Amino acid sequence: TDVGIYFGSNNLYPYRQAGLNDATIDVGHSSKRFKDAYLSGGVYLGGTGSANKLDDYERGTWTPVLSFGGSNANNPAWSSGTYTKVGNRVFVDVRMSWSGSLGSNLGGAKVTLPFAVYNSTSQTQWEHIASFFTLASVTTTLVPSFSDVGGGLIFATAQGTSNEADHSDFPSNSNFRVTGSYRTGS
Repeated sequence: TDVGIYFGSNNLYPYRQAGLNDATIDVGHSSKRFKDAYLSGGVYLGGTGSANKLDDYERGTWTPVLSFGGSNANNPAWSSGTYTKVGNRVFVDVRMSWSGSLGSNLGGAKVTLPFAVYNSTSQTQWEHIASFFTLASVTTTLVPSFSDVGGGLIFATAQGTSNEADHSDFPSNSNFRVTGSYRTGS
């Protein structure tokens, strides 16, 4: 076996008897794997440019909160959220259910998110979601979007409009699920 590691002053290099090598030696094997890697920086995948650097990966849960005009809705029966963050992209799955009415608070509906929605300009940024499922009869078409100005997941009453849904657009004894992704600055 002519493969090894060369110890530089601040780096480890792939080494063969013939000298230092570039992109010719694997770490591990399909049946001889390392268990975990702990890094404080990023990993370059498929190249050495900044576009190839993965510097953040995280999976987790949070408890989404539904509010209308900034006031929390009546307590839902259950609320759950899972997310996967890869770089500056966040993939979410939000599920909420409630029995009875959500209350009579006025104002637009908003669900909290695990990370803030990114805004690279001073203008409102909206990203429409991948899918929205509701298991009760909804009298209004609800269009969820990720909004930086709204500060979370907001709901419009129709595609292409800025009319925000309020408590009257969410029927009693209902539930919904939203899945999608958005960009964050976190």
